[in-house]
Amino acid sequence: MENPNYAKIIEQVAEAAVSSGRKPDEVTLVGVTKYFSGTREILGLHEAGCRDFAENRLPVFQTKFESLKTMQASEETTFRWHFIGPLQRNKARKILQMADVIHSGESFELLQTLDRISAELNIRRKIFIEINLGGEENKHGFSRQEFEEAYPKIMTFSHLNVAGFMGMTSLGADEAEAHRQFAALRELRDDFLPGGELSMGMSHDFRIAIAEGATIVRVGSALFE
Repeated sequence: MENPNYAKIIEQVAEAAVSSGRKPDEVTLVGVTKYFSGTREILGLHEAGCRDFAENRLPVFQTKFESLKTMQASEETTFRWHFIGPLQRNKARKILQMADVIHSGESFELLQTLDRISAELNIRRKIFIEINLGGEENKHGFSRQEFEEAYPKIMTFSHLNVAGFMGMTSLGADEAEAHRQFAALRELRDDFLPGGELSMGMSHDFRIAIAEGATIVRVGSALFE
């Protein structure tokens, strides 16, 4: 059954892009399907027009990946998997074999592991560097200083497509603070990866993220409420 909310969210994404002087096709909507254990909701989103889907836990992701293998293998069906959750290094190989895009490049050690395994598998996945925008201790990701120190080494990795940055606003951040944090991530992108992508913004703040330059928004609850 086609997802009834997809068209509404796509329209909101387009409106946010236009109001910030951008084209709607500059922003990709990724449907976050982690809330459901089965594939019915994914198929409903795909029927509605969504082509990018995100999961954050390996066991559930693996089950869905296997269930939808035929669709993913079809040359006529565009279907991209994004992994958005914390990624342990001992699970990196399995994630690399399934995900087209990884948003949680949260440490130099993890990126090093991803590069090594990618070389062994002879693949090159799109990777986003995760930045801890609010400096929260319970959040994953590089601080700006940590990233700046690691940047020269990160750029030597030959089997990773470092596409840009990913970040989430601090818990409880108000609108002004969300603007500030997203703007800081955009400035980091402009300083180190000009023209790179920005994966930022979720159901509650994707409009703010788009206003600050997001090229990918990760929307889940708003699609299924």
